[in-house]
Amino acid sequence: MATKYFNRHDRERMMVLALLISRLPDIIDNFSKNLMDNKQLGRVKTAYKHLDTVFNEIVKSVDLQQRKQLQRGILHHDIKVIETSGLTPEEVDESNDTFLDLMAVVQEERCYQCRLDDVEACPYRIAMLNWSVPVFNEQCDDGECPYKVVLD
Repeated sequence: MATKYFNRHDRERMMVLALLISRLPDIIDNFSKNLMDNKQLGRVKTAYKHLDTVFNEIVKSVDLQQRKQLQRGILHHDIKVIETSGLTPEEVDESNDTFLDLMAVVQEERCYQCRLDDVEACPYRIAMLNWSVPVFNEQCDDGECPYKVVLD
């Protein structure tokens, strides 16, 4: 079998793959249990195992210098999820605070003892989910809205 070499794009893709593989154990160990059931967790573990196997097979098939170059690149990079916006951090904070205040009023007015039959179509629920507004009820049944305010 001939020795393979990475082109620039393949090296970048391998670095992204390596960084993803390095993050999966944290996802497996710390992902919120109310969002991922055991079956889904098993799928993530299987994906991790397969991705790691493929990565190592590819790495073993390339030139030693290519491996070293890839390793240096991996050690000098990290993955961070960032939210992009044209606003300054202060403007974003102020805008988010204002929006969350507005959503609290909406929730108080519209979500208190809500009686909607089709919560999937509720524009308030959709807006609050899209803006990551904290839910009122983290473990609601299917067909129930997590923003519905119910006081016993």
